[in-house]
Amino acid sequence: PDDTGYRMKWYEKLFVMSKPRVFRQYSRILGLSGTIGNEREQAFLRSAYGAQFFIVPPFLETCSGVEVNKAQWARQETAVVQGKPRKVTLHGSLPGPGVVLATAEDQYRAVEALAFEVRRLVPVLIIAPSPESADAIVDRLRQRARSILAGCNTSDLVRSLSQREYDRSPAVYKDNLRASTRTLSRNSTGPKEFRITVTDHTGARGTDYQMVDEDADRLGGLLLIMMHVPPSKRDWIQYKGRTARQNWRGQYCVVLNAQDYTALDQGRQEALPDKAYHLRPGDPPFAPQDPEAQLVQRILDFGSKESERRLEKCSAVYNAGFIANEVCEQVWMHPGWKEQRVQASGKIQVDITLEGDGRKAFLDMCLRYRYMSAEEIVQAAQQIEGPAGAPGRLSFELQNSQIPDRSYEKLPLPLGLMKSRKAVLFLIDVSGSMSTHRIGPTLTRLEACKARIKSLVTNERVVCDGDHVGIVAFGAGYRRLLPRTGRAGSLTLPTASSVRSGAQTPSSPGMRRVPSHKSDSSLGSPMMASTATQRSDPSPITRGGECFAPAGDIVGPVNRRDVTMLVEQQELEAAQVSTLKEYGSDLQVFERNGADIKRKKLGNFTFLYSALHTCASELMAARYCHLSRWLILLCDGDDSGGGRSDASCRELLRSCGRNMNLVIISVGSDVTSGSVLQSFADTTKECGGVGKYLAAAHEEDERDLQNAFAQVEESLLFGDGGQTEVGAV
Repeated sequence: PDDTGYRMKWYEKLFVMSKPRVFRQYSRILGLSGTIGNEREQAFLRSAYGAQFFIVPPFLETCSGVEVNKAQWARQETAVVQGKPRKVTLHGSLPGPGVVLATAEDQYRAVEALAFEVRRLVPVLIIAPSPESADAIVDRLRQRARSILAGCNTSDLVRSLSQREYDRSPAVYKDNLRASTRTLSRNSTGPKEFRITVTDHTGARGTDYQMVDEDADRLGGLLLIMMHVPPSKRDWIQYKGRTARQNWRGQYCVVLNAQDYTALDQGRQEALPDKAYHLRPGDPPFAPQDPEAQLVQRILDFGSKESERRLEKCSAVYNAGFIANEVCEQVWMHPGWKEQRVQASGKIQVDITLEGDGRKAFLDMCLRYRYMSAEEIVQAAQQIEGPAGAPGRLSFELQNSQIPDRSYEKLPLPLGLMKSRKAVLFLIDVSGSMSTHRIGPTLTRLEACKARIKSLVTNERVVCDGDHVGIVAFGAGYRRLLPRTGRAGSLTLPTASSVRSGAQTPSSPGMRRVPSHKSDSSLGSPMMASTATQRSDPSPITRGGECFAPAGDIVGPVNRRDVTMLVEQQELEAAQVSTLKEYGSDLQVFERNGADIKRKKLGNFTFLYSALHTCASELMAARYCHLSRWLILLCDGDDSGGGRSDASCRELLRSCGRNMNLVIISVGSDVTSGSVLQSFADTTKECGGVGKYLAAAHEEDERDLQNAFAQVEESLLFGDGGQTEVGAV
């Protein structure tokens, strides 16, 4: 292990496993599922796995006819309120059972109002889009309960059934599930009230919410408030199936926000009705007359189209993975081509004994198989030569393969595999919470990230000598920390250690030189504490045998000593409390509104979208065209409302095409905009690059963060994320 305690287990891809290939080795596989997929997905399963389907008996079917028409929504019922029968209007705070609002904030306020209104009559279950948003909604609902219900036990009134709650305590999760449909009243004479329970997709599938109150049943039963309609019919059936169970009545409504679906359909405006996309913050909700047909079904139809697109795209991966799996099986089963070693610990290590060109040919096939035709894979397989102890080439013929479709169209080779060198830019959030919240017992979020970055960059097998690296801190603007520049006229700034000691002279050991910068006019006009003339020559500056990046370069030749110094001298922490930074015209709106951004410390805000847009633009400069471009974004919170929007970031990523690879790691449990970050990764992936969003939400130890950085390393090593398993939908 290195000084972080992390050990990489492998650096070579020596096997490709195709799930359809493995499944076909069995004569029979039996399974039961209530939601097997749409017609197109079922057709694929028949083709890929030879699957056959049957309908389960009717007594196992769950809700399929819950009434959601607008005419019956705000109906009046008789209910016992404070011991007296009264006429009450159900769901009066919403104009209909299916609505769309402009923003996530508008959506939350509508959900909050409806939940507190209805929970006086029936139990309420809110289905949030993600575990992160579920936790955030629980916190806000409890805050609201404290402000309007004096003496209320808010932890009892608002219960969590998110995946995170289960990870924290399965026993508490089980108790919350039992209490979710029970009355909150402590005695028989007081008013009957119910709890508000919040879950995510994990609690929306297969979880049994058992109703016991007949008065609530008469008023419609458990109310589901769906904050997200999944684009999958099988998931939607599961969501609805949480209510109207076991002969009890049930009801549900849909409260959406247009932002989520703009991210989902990547700005094509296909998932929602046209009117929903033109809502502005604060506008009344859009409520279609027939929400089931005009809203829900439209989203499901969009999901079916997206499913078909994905299936078409996975044809090459499916077929290429199938034949690559066959090649790997023959290599590993070839006599004399593998060996077993017993380690000192007693564990058995198995490795392939191929050497030289034979091993290289095998590794190359395992890495590039999805970008090769069936004929090219066969040709590559026939170049695999055994070791000296078992000479000879692999005998593999296409006519002996069981590949479903030999004429599949191969995927285009990513630029990352065409180019031998890469540019890796780390964009690091230095907002205050990165230094105040911990990952594990000892390290702050920022310290844990720094240690991982140092480990990654100093590993010569991951970041090679010819690669370029840059580190940028962002918050209320952004600050370039690496590469160092060799230009005169730069500014001197103290590191964190020199700030504490009071040292202020450029000759002090704790001081370092930070360049001022002017960017291309296409990126706006960055503001900084001083200006200087930028060199037009982009070639590295050599001084005393060391390479420096030209002024203005966002990445430069890797210098592992500089990375180590940046971590050990706490330069990220120093940048966090400094006012020195750059920012473009997109943030000047804050100054017009009275906020003096220039005097704000870098850690005061999180202008995530602005920093991502600017740095990705600079990384796309023509002088880096010979490099495979990688942007690694680390953040622990949502955008603070900078001058850029999430839509502008997606537009930029689309314009990058296959020239950009993006990996986003959210650190900790504060991020609620996971769907937006996922849309950035999805946009990059759709354009042909590597796009990943990794949520390292677990904070009791570094397990999630370790796994996230392991995926970053694999992506940098293999260009496609190190994937060794090929599956279907």
